[in-house]
Amino acid sequence: YRKARDEMKELLTVKANVDRLLGTDRREAEKEKEHGQR
Repeated sequence: YRKARDEMKELLTVKANVDRLLGTDRREAEKEKEHGQR
């Protein structure tokens, strides 16, 4: 039972990291787009 809970916590941590990475990537991409238009 504890192992499953630890795995779930790990998954949530990984998901949070991925969400944060995707968020920053999206902002960077938008910045790049603005640069290209100038």
